[in-house]
Amino acid sequence: FAMCVEGTVTQFGQHAAGIIVTDGKSVDNYVPLILSNKEMMMTSCDMGQAEAIGLLKFDFLGLKNLTMISNTVKEIYRDTGEVIDIDKIPLDDTDVYREIFAKANTNSVFQFESDGMKNMLKGFKPESIFDLTLLVAMYRPGPLQFLEEIINVKSGKKKAMYLTPELKPILENTYGSITYQEQVQEIFKQLAGYSLGQADLVRRAMSKKKKELLKAERQAFIHGDPKRGIAGCRANGIREEVANTIFDKMMDFSKYAFNKSHAACYAVVAYQTAWLKYHYPMQYMCAVLRCTDFDGVQKLCSDLHRMKIPFSGPDINISRQDFSIYKGKIYFGLGSIKGMGITTGYIEEERRKNGAYRSVGDFMGRTLASKKIYETFVKTGAFDHFCANRKALITLSDEYDKGVKAI
Repeated sequence: FAMCVEGTVTQFGQHAAGIIVTDGKSVDNYVPLILSNKEMMMTSCDMGQAEAIGLLKFDFLGLKNLTMISNTVKEIYRDTGEVIDIDKIPLDDTDVYREIFAKANTNSVFQFESDGMKNMLKGFKPESIFDLTLLVAMYRPGPLQFLEEIINVKSGKKKAMYLTPELKPILENTYGSITYQEQVQEIFKQLAGYSLGQADLVRRAMSKKKKELLKAERQAFIHGDPKRGIAGCRANGIREEVANTIFDKMMDFSKYAFNKSHAACYAVVAYQTAWLKYHYPMQYMCAVLRCTDFDGVQKLCSDLHRMKIPFSGPDINISRQDFSIYKGKIYFGLGSIKGMGITTGYIEEERRKNGAYRSVGDFMGRTLASKKIYETFVKTGAFDHFCANRKALITLSDEYDKGVKAI
């Protein structure tokens, strides 16, 4: 009985972004499916098994930062009439690098919010999108051990050393250090004569940590492989001991292989958020607030104070359902008040149809709000526009409730 149990699956996980693509036929024509606890169908095999039977897997990451960027652009247009094409902003804005990244002013900046990232930024002082890409790839347990040397090269304290001149154009952007899988591909291609397809197979082996397959490539990398049309490093004038050392470095790199395309995408989104934060701080922070849960708002309030952005609690005649900007000030959203949510959506619509509320009584008569909503608005100051004595308004809650029920 123990042998029957041994090796069986005890639990299964669901990929956060993995989507299986077929040739048009239903997925269950190829693989059994499981209904996950999130009420979604998923394959009953892992990624490797799915690909082995011919299925294609894509990762689609639903980043809330993309929503924040989109909302910021809309808010800028609403406030100023200015149309911003976020994909055409300059990627070489020195003020953004100097004031946001180099000073680690990166709260609410994608990928660079943690204390560890901030410390890295202060030491590295990035000056280009290439630097940001490098930092995204480096900020992991393995590569971080090489960061100090890279910083020394970048700052001019140390000169970048290349085992052979052919490595310089490949590693120059990363200050002499192998950082990306794509650099490994380029090394195999330029130094040993691999085709792009052959080099990609090696890159794939690295990303999957297939060490045995990588060891088998050493001979081909150094001496070539006529059957595959690979010339090898020696045929290109690179000494055997140098080629061996380069291969050893790439093998060591395979422990923390990272693809540049992934890091570059993240770096661009990080830069876009930083650019918006620097040039349109009020609109950007308003968009950030919209994507923040109630408990995170308090921390953002500290940032708003530091950035000298005026911020106000909810106002029954000004606030929209979500955080919004009115006359140079961010107003707390009615629906963002804890416990309110979509229950207040009708208030803004009523105000739009019939004008601003003239009094607390006018509000209660027109919206027929519940006692709970009334008291919550009193306590949060939404009625301060009419009466700042919140204690007095609370004592009237029963009277208003009776009036609403009578209607």
